[in-house]
Amino acid sequence: MEVAYFYPSVLGLIGMILIIFLFSRYESRKAHDLNSPSLLADASHWYSDIASTTIVLFALFGSWMGYPVIDRIAAVVMVAYIAKVGWDILKNSMRPLLDASVDPGTLQRIREVILSFKQVKEIKSIQARNSGRYIFVHAHLVFGLKKFSPAHSLSEEIERAVQKEIPRVDRMIIHYEPQKRDFTLYAIPVGADRHTLSDHFGEAPYFYLMRASNPGNVMLEEKILGNPYFKEEKGKGIKVSEWLVENGVDAVFTRKGFDGKGPSYVFSSSEVEVILTAARTVEEVQQNHLG
Repeated sequence: MEVAYFYPSVLGLIGMILIIFLFSRYESRKAHDLNSPSLLADASHWYSDIASTTIVLFALFGSWMGYPVIDRIAAVVMVAYIAKVGWDILKNSMRPLLDASVDPGTLQRIREVILSFKQVKEIKSIQARNSGRYIFVHAHLVFGLKKFSPAHSLSEEIERAVQKEIPRVDRMIIHYEPQKRDFTLYAIPVGADRHTLSDHFGEAPYFYLMRASNPGNVMLEEKILGNPYFKEEKGKGIKVSEWLVENGVDAVFTRKGFDGKGPSYVFSSSEVEVILTAARTVEEVQQNHLG
């Protein structure tokens, strides 16, 4: 090859390789930012153009140095490289076409967001799939809620939290069901004798707890807990109510209604049933309501 043509050709090819390389790198970064398989495939295609242009460059050097065999060796390398790039493009493009599952790390982040809500008692199943740059999530959850309205609000709150944590989540479908328990835990405020019902809920020194089977109300366990807020000066009713909720109480027997006071709001929001009774002793409660 004449020197007059060699150097301009080499400089031109190097310039082409540099321009294609910079553009393909930029497109690859954008493809990862947008999670776009099509952009990523196009960026990989530009890499194959770099390979073919490099082959021409090696061919020029081989001819100039008097070793045309370099052209053949470079051609074999190019075929292997193009095969690898083609496989990568096929693999990455097939994932969204097949609704491939998301990576384990993203799925774990979704689980952590869901379980950060204390009303969620169990994740029965969770599936997430890619569709282009978007993620679609389908979850089956168990809520510690019985009423439809609070459960529906909770599901919407969970969806917003997941989308905030992982913006790529475009849609999240949540199927939920109330937590099923094979027992009911009842609480009865009792006096110092641990036997007679107290007329003052927050000031009751003890609470008689009874665990009964569902269904049938067969007594499974009975125990007495001291009221930790018995000597509090203010807010005893609310504190005791929250304490009972934390202990998993499902229903509370009381001789007097709360009439819109603090405990009524605590129990209502936690779906704890308040049962008014005329019984004066624990035995009468068991006979009249659980017999």
